[in-house]
Amino acid sequence: MWRIVLHLTPLTTVLVLAALFLGSVGAHRASELRPRLMRRAAWTALTAWGLLVCAATLAGDGSEAGSGLVWWGQGVETLLNDSQDQVSENERSMIIRQWTANCLMFVPLPLLLSLSARRSVSVVRTMVVGLGASVMIEALQWLQGASRVADLEDVFFNTLGCAVGIGVNVLAVRTARRGSGRASVRSGP
Repeated sequence: MWRIVLHLTPLTTVLVLAALFLGSVGAHRASELRPRLMRRAAWTALTAWGLLVCAATLAGDGSEAGSGLVWWGQGVETLLNDSQDQVSENERSMIIRQWTANCLMFVPLPLLLSLSARRSVSVVRTMVVGLGASVMIEALQWLQGASRVADLEDVFFNTLGCAVGIGVNVLAVRTARRGSGRASVRSGP
């Protein structure tokens, strides 16, 4: 995941969100014409997303950095450190980039859940699925022990990404409805 984090900038973040929004608008419009096909495609994409997230978050890097620890607030603590000598600008930038990556990683989840369901999925259920998936990933990282660190900040930012995904999906559904002139596009998250 670190290789991806290095390429995150405000511009790439906006581009990723714009691509997800436009893809979601197109998928919602296509789901009006071919609902079964789009549900299958969404399930396939949801499976691929899950595998990609597992690969990015559970693959060990060969180091012994983790030692089965659970962290809370490492990033916040580092950013709030008053001593400028101890925390470089690069460290601060990497923390913000990691938070952004954790958010972006979960933005597609609500979009894919909305497209894969026969009926609308509630916001609460979508948030519970996002929170549950994030907690499961962190628990698995903790169980891996030596090569991973379970970080509760990751849970927070993954769940925040899920909330952003809900917002993107709501806007995409409204845009798809407006563009097609129909009110039948599912409005679930």
